[in-house]
Amino acid sequence: HCIVRHPADPETVYFGCDGGVFRSTDFGSTFRSLNGGLRTTQFYNGFASAPDAPAPAIGGLQDNGTVVYDGRDSWSRVLGGDGAMCAIDPTRTSTMYASTQYGAHYRSSDGGISWDRLLEGDSRAAFVSPLLLCPSNPRILYAARQKVIRSMDGGDTWTDTNKGAVLDGNPVLVLAGSSRSADTVYAATAPLRTRMKVFATADRGTAWRNITGGLPDRYPVDIAVHPADSRIAYLALSGFGTPHVWKTTDAGAQWTDVSAGLPDLPFTALL
Repeated sequence: HCIVRHPADPETVYFGCDGGVFRSTDFGSTFRSLNGGLRTTQFYNGFASAPDAPAPAIGGLQDNGTVVYDGRDSWSRVLGGDGAMCAIDPTRTSTMYASTQYGAHYRSSDGGISWDRLLEGDSRAAFVSPLLLCPSNPRILYAARQKVIRSMDGGDTWTDTNKGAVLDGNPVLVLAGSSRSADTVYAATAPLRTRMKVFATADRGTAWRNITGGLPDRYPVDIAVHPADSRIAYLALSGFGTPHVWKTTDAGAQWTDVSAGLPDLPFTALL
């Protein structure tokens, strides 16, 4: 993004890029990172950590790969590209999942040291496409392109949901699962070919219900499901000029705006 040459030493050049700040003292033949201590990295939504400890943790970085925290002072980069959605098996935290742009998904069984590719990327997927490790059963995963796909064996094999049909032809942006049952999943799609829509299934994706109702046609960024009642869910929307946080208490039959008091700014995550 920027290049600055040292005024007294023409061989010394500083570079600013998506990866931070770098210096070359031989006019670009070699580089040294100057990023130690800088807090400038942007994590995408989908950061994951151990359920009852600060480590391990894993997250995808905008244009800077995927990094793992194991309790030491620094993070370890484990995958390249644009890091995206991640997950950690709560029953065995050395088992981790990570993804890169357009839905290429990976699994590590040794805390991020080595990785196996589970799914290839797909140009029909969102750039940061969703990966859901079911809270109620970590052997069951869901991922999505225009279709939502499911694995029952920790990512070894995958099958289409919805009888192989797309939800609405738009890329799926968000997946969220119930803590009570791996059968119940919510999904939201991009407002691309048609308006944004929200869907729900209660049978592991055999059938999906359109529960969009009167929601505004905005960019959906996150869904959070109540841990004790999967009929209660919250939806966060980006954009401007319409409410940003919505709630349902009846599995999407009705949505209520709960944005009162919040600024008219894009919201990117729910917790």
